[in-house]
Amino acid sequence: MTHDYDLVIADAHTHPEDDFSRFDWLGRMILEERPRAVISIGDFGSLDSMSGWDDIKVTTFRQDVAAMVEAQRRVFAPIDEWSARQRSHKHAPHVMERIKIKGNHEERADRAKKKDPYGFSTVVDFDDIVAYTQYWDSVYEYGEIVNIGGIHYTHCMMGNTGRPLSLSTVAKHTSNHLIQGHQHSLQFITVPVPGGVRMVMSAPAFMHDGYVPPYAKRSTRGWTYGILKVRPESPVEAPGVEYVSIKELERQYG
Repeated sequence: MTHDYDLVIADAHTHPEDDFSRFDWLGRMILEERPRAVISIGDFGSLDSMSGWDDIKVTTFRQDVAAMVEAQRRVFAPIDEWSARQRSHKHAPHVMERIKIKGNHEERADRAKKKDPYGFSTVVDFDDIVAYTQYWDSVYEYGEIVNIGGIHYTHCMMGNTGRPLSLSTVAKHTSNHLIQGHQHSLQFITVPVPGGVRMVMSAPAFMHDGYVPPYAKRSTRGWTYGILKVRPESPVEAPGVEYVSIKELERQYG
């Protein structure tokens, strides 16, 4: 049965020590519910090997990429295998748009290419190695804003200094419904507009419940863990949004 929602994943931050189980749960949910689209809004992988903050690296780029490939495989393998069986029996496969927006962690590889254009970039084609061309129909750069069903998606809105804006600031300046990641917390603000409202939302992080990456151990948190099911309405009607926690995902598909 196909459902009329767009599945939104933010900040999965997969890494070489990941157990990948949440990606299995998500893959089973996608197979069962067959959403209209899957939208990843950044930081699918942490890419700590490319971090500019840590002088001593605990992972290699090869390990980081392998983790991203494995995570994406687990998400899409169930629906892809089902679709292949459908085709073999002359039945229609499920058509599901797959959209990937890069986050600031994934931009680390792009920055490395610019610093070392004749080394890193000639040895590694980042987009091909992490299987974007296999798993995603469209890939957008960090900072890009993508309109899907009348809702704008991005990893995070940034100010003139290049720093992420608070959700309240974003709400003052955007003229469309918008969903972003980066903050790892489920928040939303509705803004009155003629004839209705405009909604600006921060998506939860698709990490294991309670997980905090090493780089954030000392930061103030209040994070939310899960995914979103989004149903666009109109420019002046708040979209229908269903939050599914990581714990609920595990209960249903673990």
